[in-house]
Amino acid sequence: MTTIPATRQTDFTRGYVAMAWMETVTYPLLHPDDGDLYLSHHFGGNRDWEFAAYMAVATHNVLRVNWAVK
Repeated sequence: MTTIPATRQTDFTRGYVAMAWMETVTYPLLHPDDGDLYLSHHFGGNRDWEFAAYMAVATHNVLRVNWAVK
């Protein structure tokens, strides 16, 4: 949604991107012993690298949106 110029500045995109970022930030706090990152770590993955990648994408999307009110 942040890649397409026509949808980048819509209210829907702003809300979606903001909530996705908040969910990504709080995920490890709300799911320390369950969830996808825990299972990845439990079965040999690296939850820290995965979380860093998710945060990078979420932050990139937040930075692409113009948050100034029109």
